Amino acid sequence: MTDELQSYTIDLNNLNKRLDEYAMSKFALDVSAMMRSLFLGGGPAGLQTLIKGTPGQVDAFFNSLRGEKRYMQSYIRHGLNDPRTLNSRWKLNTATKRFEKETGLRWPFK
Repeated sequence: MTDELQSYTIDLNNLNKRLDEYAMSKFALDVSAMMRSLFLGGGPAGLQTLIKGTPGQVDAFFNSLRGEKRYMQSYIRHGLNDPRTLNSRWKLNTATKRFEKETGLRWPFK
């Protein structure tokens, strides 16, 4: 492992204008790296991320990311059919729908 700081820039406005396969793949990989960092911690190779977009887009992005984390934690702790996990999934679906409405992008994880 290296000790260098990994840096990601996600421009939600720019992605909305160029919905090519490369841009969406990079977006999905960057979000995946952020999720790994949330679950595993920063570790020696930290994660620095700059999110650009309107306040509504950025808020919707982080609500969706937070929803993914909470859903996965609930799934791990309580199992798939537990009411707490189902409630987390419902909140995640609500957050991702808002993200998709705000940005015009599809949330990369379904």
